[in-house]
Amino acid sequence: MQISIVSSLPVLILLLVLGSHTQAQSTTALPEQDRAMSDWRGSQSLHGEMQAQVVNLPDSDSASHSERANHLLHDSYQLPISLPPSQGSHSDQVVTALSNHSLNVDTNRPSEVIQCAAYGCDDCAGDDRRYKVLDNIVSFWEKLDVNGHVRVRHETDFERINRPTRNRDRLRARLGFTNTWNDEIKAGIRWTTGDRKFVLEPGDRSGSPLSYQDTGDVFDKFEFNLDRIFVTYTPYWLPDSFITVGKFAPTWKLNPIFSDPVGDLVWDEAAQPEGVAAGGTRKDFLGFDQFHTTIGESAVLELGNQDDASFFFVQLWGEKKLTTRWKVAPSFTWYNWSNLNPDGDTRISTENNAGNSVTQVGIDTTQIGETSPGGTPVIDGRPLFVFDSGFNIVNPMIVMTYDDGDECSGVEPIQFVYEAFHNEDSFDAQRAFGYSLGTQYGPAITRPSRKQYDWKVYYSWNEVEQESVFTPVAQDDFQLATNFRGHWVGLDFYPWDDVELRFWLLSSKPLEPITVGGVTSDETQWRFRADITAYF
Repeated sequence: MQISIVSSLPVLILLLVLGSHTQAQSTTALPEQDRAMSDWRGSQSLHGEMQAQVVNLPDSDSASHSERANHLLHDSYQLPISLPPSQGSHSDQVVTALSNHSLNVDTNRPSEVIQCAAYGCDDCAGDDRRYKVLDNIVSFWEKLDVNGHVRVRHETDFERINRPTRNRDRLRARLGFTNTWNDEIKAGIRWTTGDRKFVLEPGDRSGSPLSYQDTGDVFDKFEFNLDRIFVTYTPYWLPDSFITVGKFAPTWKLNPIFSDPVGDLVWDEAAQPEGVAAGGTRKDFLGFDQFHTTIGESAVLELGNQDDASFFFVQLWGEKKLTTRWKVAPSFTWYNWSNLNPDGDTRISTENNAGNSVTQVGIDTTQIGETSPGGTPVIDGRPLFVFDSGFNIVNPMIVMTYDDGDECSGVEPIQFVYEAFHNEDSFDAQRAFGYSLGTQYGPAITRPSRKQYDWKVYYSWNEVEQESVFTPVAQDDFQLATNFRGHWVGLDFYPWDDVELRFWLLSSKPLEPITVGGVTSDETQWRFRADITAYF
């Protein structure tokens, strides 16, 4: 019995090299295997010590010395061997298998014993298949990341144009699962509250259904819909890169003052692209410590036998440490929206527009005589609109961060952000530009782990001309999605780990007067919010 472990070493090495890395047939993996074998040859002294412990020992001592051999074998795997991740993973599995079965080996069949121990068989592993299934289940749950949050919000809108003050309570829940299948593949899904259909009254985004449910709907149940389903490939042969397909979170950098938890002025974080994205990071490139790229394309409206609406995006951004305390991170993002009224289809410009300029092109009479969602008969046709502008948006941004790295110094991190956005395809050049200038201060800026007593305060001044953003995916936090200037001020505080209190105040003054219910005005409108969010 004591001989089986030592005599199995050649088989272990063979399994390591041949069985654990099938994809190593590519030429790019051969140098890794050569280094691995060289390191193995350098570890023979430790293997020799293990062999001396178990050869020619009395049977009565075989169990204890087998255990010693297993420990030494395990220690040998801890040597600094240059192995790809998948080889290391299989090595650990073989060591574990031997440890579990070292007292039940057949000295006449060492190689078969290793295979049985690792994979299970009827002849010598007994109930191992059952245990292997249980191990697979345990392994799956260990690799599963469960994440999400529950948020309760009170919101008050006041000084509204031709409308009374509105108080409402809103709820949001998100539940996501991500599983890392191996070193290169992970997949995820996420559910969230919010209406599945995204339909707005023209120019009014107060009822945005992107992710919240309002209370006070005669005890109706809330909708809970799937808003992410994706697979991400991070190739071993191209480190620090990724390819994601499906319906996924934005893969590009957003304005850090807005981005948690609301996205930014150009892109609301609740809007999930549907298509493909790829990107990567290079170190010490073009003068930056790290340089990031992401590129992708998303479907917007698919029409079968007609042209489809879609958008393309690309972002380049770098990070550079200027001193031990100052860091700069400039970025450039380009959003190119194509064919938004494909073959005259008006669904996007009629149902999803929240303030971009449109022209009426007809009347929808198909619903006359039916019952509206409010329970009243539809007696008039719905106006149909098309966008006056195309949307080809360039979005540069620069972020400056100061952090002395000393939590006891009394000087907290501070950040300054300037962001601009311009629609190159606006029908009116005087309505094509927007910008945001903001700052935030506090430990929560550089410690995103949401630790107890972390906090930050923030402020930004914002100006958004009517055609500078594409409103179906722009923010819904201000009372207006576009055509406004206004303030954003707030405080985040964590009374406990992963529990956030947020208080924020937003103002929006129309750049050009707007008409609501027959009343035209450019008066400033205000919104106050108080949130409590529990993350998991």
